[in-house]
Amino acid sequence: MAQVFADPQTHHRQMVVELPHSSDQTVRVVRSPLNFSASPVTHCAPTRLGEHSLQKLREKLNLTDAQVAGLVRRGWFERLMRCAMLSAATDALLT
Repeated sequence: MAQVFADPQTHHRQMVVELPHSSDQTVRVVRSPLNFSASPVTHCAPTRLGEHSLQKLREKLNLTDAQVAGLVRRGWFERLMRCAMLSAATDALLT
């Protein structure tokens, strides 16, 4: 990403956007290269790993709050997060 942010074309096209993040920090992202005057693109910071996992468990699997709380108590959420982090690390190594 450092090369992308340092690229002269990125600066010329003003493609770097600084956005507030849920970690209470500001993150730099590359904005969409598409520019539409009638319908501007809205940018948002990426989510943190697992930030919306419990919400998605409720929505996609139709679990109740009590069922999700039970999974958390039994350690399933931590296992899920470890698998997601391992998968992301593996993907990064293979690309």
